[in-house]
Amino acid sequence: MKKFKINNAQILSKEQQKETKGGMSFCHPFYFEGPNGRCAVPGPNGEAIFGTIVNGQCCV
Repeated sequence: MKKFKINNAQILSKEQQKETKGGMSFCHPFYFEGPNGRCAVPGPNGEAIFGTIVNGQCCV
């Protein structure tokens, strides 16, 4: 895949971004909404798992 450069900064491909970020684990339709497109869902032990809103779901 061809990589682009903007102002001498390398732009990563989508696959490389997933590897770097670890990819999205899952998206949940029920969530608590926060500011700036942020969200949270309850984890298996009751802790908050934070993510971002994508297509009306909270993706973490």
